Amino acid sequence: MAPLRKRMLEELRLRNLSEATIRAYLGAVGHSAQYFGKSPEQLGPEQVRQYLLHLINDKKDTCNTIQVYRLRRLRCSKPSCQLSLR
Repeated sequence: MAPLRKRMLEELRLRNLSEATIRAYLGAVGHSAQYFGKSPEQLGPEQVRQYLLHLINDKKDTCNTIQVYRLRRLRCSKPSCQLSLR
């Protein structure tokens, strides 16, 4: 398991989220990274914005799906690269 994914998993469990919610959040990060062909560490606010627009305009995803991506996206602050969940 990649260090960043491991850290995110630990943070989600510390928040006492259900396994289904954890899977959804990890999946959201994985899908957005796959869309751009980059590691989540390399994605910034503009890529998150572009991906949300893709979900709305192209995939026609539901509000609930978009909330998962919007509220619990993984961010990596440079240069310290501290994990922050919103």
